[in-house]
Amino acid sequence: MGFEPISERICKLRIRGKLYNITLISAYAPTEDAQDEAKEQFYEELNITLEQSSKHGAVIILRDFNVKVGKEMNNRLVAGKYTLHNETNDNGLRLCQFAEMNNLLISSTIYKHKKIHKGTWKDPANKIVNQIDHILIFKRRASTIQDVRTLRGQNCDSDHFLVRAIIKQKITTNYEKRQQKQR
Repeated sequence: MGFEPISERICKLRIRGKLYNITLISAYAPTEDAQDEAKEQFYEELNITLEQSSKHGAVIILRDFNVKVGKEMNNRLVAGKYTLHNETNDNGLRLCQFAEMNNLLISSTIYKHKKIHKGTWKDPANKIVNQIDHILIFKRRASTIQDVRTLRGQNCDSDHFLVRAIIKQKITTNYEKRQQKQR
């Protein structure tokens, strides 16, 4: 339906769905070593982009957030317990705060997979694998995403692995109305 480049780090793509439209926001966050001003500016732009997106369909924010989300209990409102990392870094705290503030779920951490299917980036120098690419969705549409995992066998010509999400659109039925019709 449309493509809109927001900045060097953010763009938005609208796709017509069968039941409702889907807005994909692709984001490339500053690294952990970047200045705090650059990180704050990125999250301000991302927040504005999210606010300007249609809330009637599904809004999915994805790509490289350069964050490590840990298994701490304070992250459980926005992230699952199946993350690759034990501790959250500074960028991870920023992403968790952004997700909590906007009622989002980091869906790439809620599905149980082997460790090899969680890592999304491999450091070419010392072969360390991190989970820094994530997929976020509004909590009310969280059931739209059925699974998220890394496909390591695919050649993307990058130090990042391909991340696959299975998305299914669902219609919810109102149980009370169905009960009244049956009477």
